[in-house]
Amino acid sequence: MSVFKSAISALALASLAGLAAAQDVNITFYGASEDTNNYGPYREGFALVQHDREFIYQQGEMTLIWPEVSSAIDPATVTFQSDRVGIIEQNFDFDLLTPAKLLEKSVGETVDIVRINPATGEEIQQTVKILSANQGVVMEVDGKIEVLRDDQLPTRVIFNEVPKNLRAKPTLSMRVLSERSGTREARLSYLSGGLSWRGDYVALFDETAESMDLQGWATLKNNTSTTFENATLNLAAGEVNASSSQENWNTRRQRINNQRNRSRTQGGTEASSQERIGDAYIYTLPMTTTVASNQTKQVAIVEADNVRARRAYVYRATGLQSLNEPQNASVHIEFSNSRESGLAAPLPAGIFRVYTKDSTGRAQFIGEDAIPNSPGGSDLSVRIGEAFDITVDQTAVSETGRKFFDNKFQRYEVTMRYVISNAKNEPATVTIRQPIWRSWLDETVTKETHKHKKRSRSDELSWDIDVPAEGRSTLEFTVVYSRRKD
Repeated sequence: MSVFKSAISALALASLAGLAAAQDVNITFYGASEDTNNYGPYREGFALVQHDREFIYQQGEMTLIWPEVSSAIDPATVTFQSDRVGIIEQNFDFDLLTPAKLLEKSVGETVDIVRINPATGEEIQQTVKILSANQGVVMEVDGKIEVLRDDQLPTRVIFNEVPKNLRAKPTLSMRVLSERSGTREARLSYLSGGLSWRGDYVALFDETAESMDLQGWATLKNNTSTTFENATLNLAAGEVNASSSQENWNTRRQRINNQRNRSRTQGGTEASSQERIGDAYIYTLPMTTTVASNQTKQVAIVEADNVRARRAYVYRATGLQSLNEPQNASVHIEFSNSRESGLAAPLPAGIFRVYTKDSTGRAQFIGEDAIPNSPGGSDLSVRIGEAFDITVDQTAVSETGRKFFDNKFQRYEVTMRYVISNAKNEPATVTIRQPIWRSWLDETVTKETHKHKKRSRSDELSWDIDVPAEGRSTLEFTVVYSRRKD
C-alpha cells in the first residue's frame, strides 16, 4: 500500500508595486458533508485556498491586487497576513472580461465600429453611442437609432479602454495601510465552493481465492472558472462541519449517507500513520500540479493486492410482516481494512466498484456501492446488487398482543417464517437480518429453528442459513417484545 507524502514548493519571487507577484498556491480539498440536515453552501464540498506572494509596499495607503482567486470565493472567509500591514477594505471583482460584458459596461458611452464591405473589402469606421446591450446591441448613429446586426458580416467594435472593475480573471483587490515601505511576503487565505473531492475504489475480486486487488483514487473536481497553476494539493478525509455556500446536494453523497450504517458493519480500532489535522486525515500530493477550470483530476491514494474478501448473500427483512411475493437476496462483498486482511489503510468515503474475471479472463463489472469514512480495522459489507437465483419468502405466521402496565404498553408475540430458495447448482449461505426497532423496550427470541447471533450493531438479529444447491431451507422463530402504545 502506498499513500502520498508531503511536498512544499519554493516561493516564486517577483517585484511589482501593488500587484501580486508570481504566487505559490496551496489548496486543501474537503469532501461534502454526510449530514442530510446540512443545508449550508458547501454541501458538495469546498476547499481552503492559500496564495503566497510578495509585494513591494509603499508606506501609507495603497491597493493590492490579487488576480486569479477562485471565482467561487466566499469573501466572508478571507484572511490576510503580512508584516505591519492592515486591511482597510476589500473588493471581489467577478465581472469577467467578455465581448458581451464590454458592450454592457459601455452603455451610454461612445465607441468606434468598423464595417467591411464584403464585395470590395473596404473598411468603413464610424463613431456610435451604445444605448442598450440587452438581447442585442442598440446604438445611435448620426442621430438615428440602429441595431447592430448579427448576421456574420465582418464588424468590429473598438473600445477606448477596459471599463473599471471588468477583469480578465476573478480578482480580489485590497486597500491596505502599510507601516513601512519595502518588499514583504503576504498570504491570502479563503474558503471556496466549487472545489471538491471523493474517494473512488476499483476492486478486482477473485471468489475462488477469496481475495481482491484494490486501487483507491481521489477524484478532484474544479467547478470554478479559475485555473490554479502549479498548486500544492492536500486532501482532507473526514467530516468537517461548514455552513456557508450554495451548492446542490450531490446524489452520490446522498447514497453515502443512506448506506453509511449498512456498508460499514463494524467500526475500526486501528490507528494509522497517515498525517492528521484535527480529526481528519490529510493526503498531500508529492509534487505541484495544475487544476484547470471545470476539470476532473484523479490521483492514487491506496493500493493493495490479495486483500481478504468474500462474497455473501444477505436478506434484510422488512419489519415483522408478510410480503406478497418472494424477494431477491442482495449480494455483498465483505472485507476489512485491517492490517490482518492485508489492506491496513483508512478508507475515505466514496464509491466502491467491484469487477471479476469471466471464463475468458476479461474483467467484468458486477456492481458498486457507497462507503462512509472508514477508519482502519473496520468491517465493510459492500452491496453490489441482487442475487438472481436466491429468493426469500417472508411470512408472519402468527401475532398476538395484550395490554399491561396500566394500558401504557403492549406486549407482542410474533412468529416469523423465512423460506430461502436456491436455484444455483452449488450450495449457498444466506444471512437473514431482522431489524429491531428502537421503540421496542425489550425482545426475547423464545423459539428458533436456527441459532441467531446478535450483531455488534444493536438494531439487528441475524441468522446464517445454509441452503443446498437447487433446494430450499426454512428459518422460523418466535420473538416476544414490548413497546409503548401509539
